[in-house]
Amino acid sequence: MKVTRKLIVGIIAAIATVTVVNTGLRISRERSVFREDTRRDHDFVGFSLRTAWLDVSRMDGPARADAMIADVDAANPSVDVHARTDGECFLDPGHDLERGLSRNLERHDWSISCYPMRGPDGALRVIEVRESLQPQHRFVRESFTRNSLIGLITVLVAALVTARLGAHFVGEPVRALRAKARRVGAGDLTGPLELKQDDEIAELAQELNAMCERLEEADRNAEAHHQAKLRAMEQLRHADRLRTVGQLASGLAHELGTPLNVVLGHAGLLSSGENTPEDVSESARIIAEQTGKMTALIRQLLDFARRKGPSMQPTGLADIVAQAVSMLGPMAQRAGVRFELHTVETPGASVDPGQILQVLTNLMVNAIHAMPDGGALTITVGERDTDAPPELGSSTQRWYFLSVEDEGVGIPTEDLARVFEPFFTTKDVGEGTGLGLSVAYSIARDHGGWIVAERRPERGSRFTVYLPRGAAA
Repeated sequence: MKVTRKLIVGIIAAIATVTVVNTGLRISRERSVFREDTRRDHDFVGFSLRTAWLDVSRMDGPARADAMIADVDAANPSVDVHARTDGECFLDPGHDLERGLSRNLERHDWSISCYPMRGPDGALRVIEVRESLQPQHRFVRESFTRNSLIGLITVLVAALVTARLGAHFVGEPVRALRAKARRVGAGDLTGPLELKQDDEIAELAQELNAMCERLEEADRNAEAHHQAKLRAMEQLRHADRLRTVGQLASGLAHELGTPLNVVLGHAGLLSSGENTPEDVSESARIIAEQTGKMTALIRQLLDFARRKGPSMQPTGLADIVAQAVSMLGPMAQRAGVRFELHTVETPGASVDPGQILQVLTNLMVNAIHAMPDGGALTITVGERDTDAPPELGSSTQRWYFLSVEDEGVGIPTEDLARVFEPFFTTKDVGEGTGLGLSVAYSIARDHGGWIVAERRPERGSRFTVYLPRGAAA
């Protein structure tokens, strides 16, 4: 874990810094103590020998006193003691040996202490006590090595302990949090995260569990609302189909009237009993033929009105146009409206035929109503490159289209942006619910397409349904 590594590095850096500072301070303190002990020893020896030299020189002369200093030096090899009239003690003119002030020097790994005095002859001499600093340097090196080793061991132990504790209290919980977050990102809100510790990470896990519970509740509510919306939309679509069935009913009655009259006529001939076998066979054939036509008309209307779930399948849009024209033919004929068809094959269209038929019949019924004095209703099926609306990605690609054009009064320009709003209608009160175009647009969107409403420059309106080539979105 990166957090654990950062924690280990931080702690190691802190411990290393403390160790280095402590080692430095300890060595500095030991060097000061060593120097102070040396100076104190030198003072004891120097002052003692100066007093002894002065006493011997007064009684036996300076030569005898110098010999006594030489004997002391020979007896103690670790310290050099000399009575001098020159040397390093006299090199610094800034130090007033004339006033009897002692001095301490460090020269070339030697600690030198100078104790001035004047003999009976009046000449200035010093008792020089010289001791090697090598033992001190060796002690400092050993102390540095010892403290560095202790510091290194401390750092390693701290790193191991920190790594173990960090992995247990930080690394493993954070990995569990990350795995949980990835599951949530993938949509899996199940399985609460349980951390057996009492700290901020455990509190974060609890908050994450609470968030997942709230998201699950929100998902359930959203799904319930979505299902309710789907049911309501399906009810609206079914109501729109029933409204269209009602408009088609009068035309259907007219369509059924002719074959019924034919059936009744031939039934009367059969009941008269004055028919040859050939006449009976012909009448039966005609009755069966007309009955089949009536059955087909009724089945077509029932299929259109029956509520069905969406079922995508490869379907030619031209076939749907032909079915709609067949259904609306009587209505158009009574209104003086003629159909003009321009269709091509659309082999890649994957749609729900019933729903697209509902869209087309809705647009065609509106077009027929928009031409009370009759006119041409043009239906075109084809494909073209166009830009999708923003909600579909605004990308330019090739789409199938199905357009319905009329020669009516047209839609006012200010109403074009609202024609697909629920309950918006330009018809008089009682002539429309304002749901037909809204339902048609929702069906197009369910298929991954959309509908465009336009006011034709010359006369009338054009509604174009765009559908994706291939599988529906």
